[in-house]
Amino acid sequence: ITVETSTPLPVQSLYSLLAAMPPSVLRVKGIVNLVERPGLKCIVQATGQRAMLTIGEAWGTDASSSQLVIIGLRGWQANTAPAWWDAFHRLMIRH
Repeated sequence: ITVETSTPLPVQSLYSLLAAMPPSVLRVKGIVNLVERPGLKCIVQATGQRAMLTIGEAWGTDASSSQLVIIGLRGWQANTAPAWWDAFHRLMIRH
């Protein structure tokens, strides 16, 4: 599943959510626009209980939006991780 937002995300909210990834979510990866690092692409990689954020290059002429890909076991959203998915979805929509 790919989730996108054009509004910058707060790093602490993103890290909290990644730290709470359920076992049915195998990986989250993508490029995000963080409130704390305006103008810079930030690369997110998370698996299990490990999350890494790397500060990348400037957005330049690219649109500064966040795009994250969530890879999980079949049916993870509805069957095994609905509360986590709801929280993740709210983060991407509200910010």
